[in-house]
Amino acid sequence: MLPFLQARCPSGRVVATLILGSLLTTLAAAQTVTVWDDEALDVKPPAGLTDVVQISAYGGIALALRADGTVVAWGAFPKVNTVPAGLRNVTQVAAGWGYAMALKADGTVVTWGDVGSYVYPPVGLQNVVKIAASWSHCMALRSDGRVICWGDNELGALDVPAGLKDVVGIAAGTDLSAALRSDGTVVRWGLFPEDPTLAVPEGLTDVVQIASHSWDIIALKSDGTLVTWGWDLPMSTFATGLSDITQVAMGEGFALALRSDGRVVAWNRQKSWQPSVPGGLTNVVQVAAGDFGMAIREPLRVQLDQTAVYAGEVATGSVTLANPAGASGLQVALISSDPSVQVPATVRVAPGQYTATFPVTTSLFFGPVRAVNVGGSLNGARPKPFRLEVVGQTSSLSSNTPSFVGGSTTKPQLTVTLGWTSWVDTVLSLASSDPSVRLPASVTIPAGQTSAKVEAVHVPVPSDRSVSLDAAYQGEKVASASVSV
Repeated sequence: MLPFLQARCPSGRVVATLILGSLLTTLAAAQTVTVWDDEALDVKPPAGLTDVVQISAYGGIALALRADGTVVAWGAFPKVNTVPAGLRNVTQVAAGWGYAMALKADGTVVTWGDVGSYVYPPVGLQNVVKIAASWSHCMALRSDGRVICWGDNELGALDVPAGLKDVVGIAAGTDLSAALRSDGTVVRWGLFPEDPTLAVPEGLTDVVQIASHSWDIIALKSDGTLVTWGWDLPMSTFATGLSDITQVAMGEGFALALRSDGRVVAWNRQKSWQPSVPGGLTNVVQVAAGDFGMAIREPLRVQLDQTAVYAGEVATGSVTLANPAGASGLQVALISSDPSVQVPATVRVAPGQYTATFPVTTSLFFGPVRAVNVGGSLNGARPKPFRLEVVGQTSSLSSNTPSFVGGSTTKPQLTVTLGWTSWVDTVLSLASSDPSVRLPASVTIPAGQTSAKVEAVHVPVPSDRSVSLDAAYQGEKVASASVSV
């Protein structure tokens, strides 16, 4: 789930989308991994590691899934670092204590590492769509919405509740398991089910992601806020003040939250001390946590200061680099796929700076909402999408006299009404389907107004008729009314 900034358009109007880049064209080819607080573990990423699309960590283990479906592993466990020969077509990785899991595109699961046979998947396990790992047990979510657990069951972590279904997410802690259902509720089992501190908070709904480590669970809600519970209450309490979160991860005694602007917030169980997030850590697209922090970064991020505008309104865009521009500065290319949305050809990031802004203008248009692709490019890499919702103008045409005698003294008056107040003059051309009723060539709705009136001129007619009166913008009909003469 990716939450967006609140739209400026009023009344909850359904609106369209301006996309920076393509949903299918990401910066995966240039995405890299950053690790911090790892001095005692020596889990710095291998040199040249790029193409990373997903990461996982546990203890001193780090895993990276590359865009080509291969896995890179490094850290404190040599047997984990030796990825099984020929392992390909992987769609997700998960790290546990001394072992690793990989979910393949065919729905099967592969495990490897330093531990005993209890982490090996059950015979015949298939149709898996998500996996999770922890201290001593594994979880798999099947395509039918059911959960399979295996490993150590000393405190009931494998005892999936009878009838549990419609699951869309899973998380594994120490001797506890949790499942996110499609209705946004959370179910947890294992580790002292009678302990109220570990119970799912009453009334918790609208959850879109869950994470667990040790004896805590974090739930990310659809509004970007967090709800946490477990034995480390100070850590849980700190999280209640966070918002605008898009993803969460838990490590040993600390947690990470990714904000929608690509920055990371970290806190630990003491609350008074936060694990050090590296200065200048921006452009993050995913976080993971073990005994250290871990993040996937994209080299370029494009954002706008708002996510919804009416057609013809302006916005301010910005580009953010993962690393400061060099001594000569850096040019970032910008391209719009639709002429109704305009951006400069390039924007320059000054030497030593991370960010630069650029204007975004939109032309007035009528009709349904539009999705416009705007790409940013840096050294051939294109950014992930930013969505700007763009609302087209609407209009209506009405007559104060729906019927009249042609050539009589009646003075029909037409009113053109816009759907929302425009900040520029709006000029509409007018036309009549019959020469017996004549209209001015055009009507102008002044900026700041929503309507304008014009009078129709008519002449006698030999027989009754219905006349269509139309308003058009740039040749496209946007409103019409019918009168009887």
